Amino acid sequence: MFTTKISNSQTNSKDHAATGVPIVPVEQFKAIEATEVENVAATSTSRPGHLAAKLTYAATRNMKEIIDSAKAKISAVAALNHLNMRNYRLVAEKCLKIEFDNFDYPALLAAKDVVMFGTLCALATFDRS
Repeated sequence: MFTTKISNSQTNSKDHAATGVPIVPVEQFKAIEATEVENVAATSTSRPGHLAAKLTYAATRNMKEIIDSAKAKISAVAALNHLNMRNYRLVAEKCLKIEFDNFDYPALLAAKDVVMFGTLCALATFDRS
């Protein structure tokens, strides 16, 4: 599903560039919303039983890992999108926000590539002070 959205965004990038409609921020908001929903579900006291609590904890931990991985992927795709649009300051900001503990996306780019792009863009755009 995530790769389908990426390929759709690549095919529609000319349409969105002409209209100025952001593609990636919508996915970022969805990831933030999923994190908030999962946090509420993890703190809910409506789940009965000790075994259910253990299963819920394991499912919550797995869901948080999936959400964190998706957020890292979305941030990397957003950085690539900003790099394509030559917004180097935004590339540096997005690359700085990526958590590499959860980043595993070899189909698109490696973590060392994200670090390199982020470092070069940060050196080019940020103040030295």
